[in-house]
Amino acid sequence: MTAFGLASTAFRSHRLGARDIDAMKAAGFDTLDLVATAGHLEIADVAQLDELVRSSREAGVAIRSLSVAAGELPAMASVAVDRGWPLVIGRTGPCRVTETRADAATALAPILEKLELLLPERGVSVAIQTPGGRALSSDAIVAILESIDDPRFGVCLDAGHAHLSGGAPESAESASGLVMAAILHDNTGREDLHRAPGEGAINWAAVLIACWKTGFSGPWILDVADEPGRLDTVSRAVSARARLQAILEDLAQPMTFPE
Repeated sequence: MTAFGLASTAFRSHRLGARDIDAMKAAGFDTLDLVATAGHLEIADVAQLDELVRSSREAGVAIRSLSVAAGELPAMASVAVDRGWPLVIGRTGPCRVTETRADAATALAPILEKLELLLPERGVSVAIQTPGGRALSSDAIVAILESIDDPRFGVCLDAGHAHLSGGAPESAESASGLVMAAILHDNTGREDLHRAPGEGAINWAAVLIACWKTGFSGPWILDVADEPGRLDTVSRAVSARARLQAILEDLAQPMTFPE
């Protein structure tokens, strides 16, 4: 069975706690990606972090990653290291930005160089969210990572953001060999809506095929934002998981050729 996880943004409207972890476990999600945002998950709140570690352990949920703004990576990497979380994701900004591509690339490179000295030799990796909007394309991020040439660094494919910036399959293919994580959410191609996969215009079969070609096979993390007036976020994520699982099962079938 393919592994699917849930980003904590499913509960973004309030402070993340044990009840939320129990809800995702009850829905069949065994992997949690923590997304640090104000009012939801405060990295400086040690009591909250320790509560999440304890609640996840009791529920049988594995915390797979901690997602923070890329500029916070050097300061926050130790949070994941100290708690044994295997992946830190660096968010590279909103999809619509005015910063030039050269400026964005210049800012990212020294952050990663500093992280090289802070990370343990093994056990914790850093994945840079790609693409980083108009200012930081997948190709630009890949070029930075290839120049560093450190196996602890890779990319986190953000399928929803990629759909707004040239295409999700294209972003996956450009990062071949570097994909460490994949965040799945949908939109119409105009706004960063963080809808459940299947609720927008993304061709999910093409995205999953492109990831498969890179050698990435999961876990697939659903990053579905809770929205006032819409159906329960976890229920929508469960439906999206079923749709994606069906696509993956089709991909796993052996190819047949007419005689």
